[in-house]
Amino acid sequence: MIVKRTYITFFHPTFRVLTTLFHHVIGCFTTFFHPIFDRVATLFQHSFSLLDCVFHLGFASAGCVFQHTHERPRRK
Repeated sequence: MIVKRTYITFFHPTFRVLTTLFHHVIGCFTTFFHPIFDRVATLFQHSFSLLDCVFHLGFASAGCVFQHTHERPRRK
């Protein structure tokens, strides 16, 4: 669970910031250079969003599996 908590508190916001940063920085180049930079910015944005989603779902499902496999047996 500590891995999931670390992901939620650190990596999840970091991916969001990096996604926005890549989009805006490369988007600024779009104004002055070639439209291909906008395509690259969109690609980075989608890549980071997808990666963030995969990690989020992966840690969530791993947390559920870990929780169910390590439950204490209930007393009758």
